[in-house]
Amino acid sequence: MINQETICLQKELLKAVPYLKGWTKQNDKDDNLSNFIYNTTKFSDIIEKAKQRKLSISYVCHRWYNFHTSKETENIFVKYGCIREENRKHKEIDIYFKQIPYDIKLTVFPSKYNGNTDLKTRTDKNNLIEWYYKNQSQQGRKHLANRLFVVCISKIIHIKKT
Repeated sequence: MINQETICLQKELLKAVPYLKGWTKQNDKDDNLSNFIYNTTKFSDIIEKAKQRKLSISYVCHRWYNFHTSKETENIFVKYGCIREENRKHKEIDIYFKQIPYDIKLTVFPSKYNGNTDLKTRTDKNNLIEWYYKNQSQQGRKHLANRLFVVCISKIIHIKKT
């Protein structure tokens, strides 16, 4: 069951979709200037704060959208038995699955990946995972701890209230 708060957040996130075309690689400087995304749920506030700080609206919308969808994904794992990391700002741990720590990383299938895309064998899956680790951001978000890569289909699905 989806609660009212989640429905409101989904509506706000959908407003950002037109701004999600194209992507500038994340960098520590712009990340620090756009940390307001963590405490903002209204799309209009995101736009206003991005303009005030003279930041790319696309950059800020990407970060804001990714943050909130990641947190909602984390909630799904917790709903089905994972334990949430107590320190919400822990860089390398979001959840524990069978007492093993993981950082949840939402991503899309990489267009620059040259390996086998069938992913039918363990080797093919391991090659893709290795690609994700090697091609992650090289700045403050980089780490080699356990990651759980959730590969998303890059299209918006509208969820109707039931």
